[in-house]
Amino acid sequence: MNTKTKFLLLMVALVLVTGCRGSLSRQLKSLADEPSIQRLDLLPEDTDLLISLHSETVLGELPDLGDEGRELGRFGSAVLLEVKRSRVFDLLDISNLTEMVLWGDEQAITRLDPMLRNELLSSMALPYWREGRYDVIATFTLSDDEISSLLADTETTVGSVNAGVATFSAPAETLFDILAGSGLVQLKKPVLQR
Repeated sequence: MNTKTKFLLLMVALVLVTGCRGSLSRQLKSLADEPSIQRLDLLPEDTDLLISLHSETVLGELPDLGDEGRELGRFGSAVLLEVKRSRVFDLLDISNLTEMVLWGDEQAITRLDPMLRNELLSSMALPYWREGRYDVIATFTLSDDEISSLLADTETTVGSVNAGVATFSAPAETLFDILAGSGLVQLKKPVLQR
């Protein structure tokens, strides 16, 4: 092959790869809500993500992600995964996939209490999950004034803020934004004492 032919083949390959990636990007934007896309844009390329997948029916076998992803839980038609950002596009081939929601980065897994995580996941199997509100206790590394300012810019109903701990009620999307942000140590469900 001469140099001109090699160059043309390289250009065709680049156009095909770019076109496929653009198509995948459009597919991602059709499945992920706007807040998830915004959270994704803020996170570094090499991070692990906490993502829930939703479908019209119970999701069957997921793509093999090897050591770059793992399933953390299932409830009805919702599945929660920890996955490398580079593997997100592999999830787009799942049949019956209707929605993908980014909860945060790998730190969200350690910041999010398992009881609250399970409650959020179980509610996400319902079509009206965005309408629900969740009572939480959040521990921050921020000052009380910074916490109050952070929560004032969200859809929270604040109970109290004292010594880096806040109690509030918020929709799931607000909780995901807080999980993806900085300054959070832990987000958990309040435990009622009897």
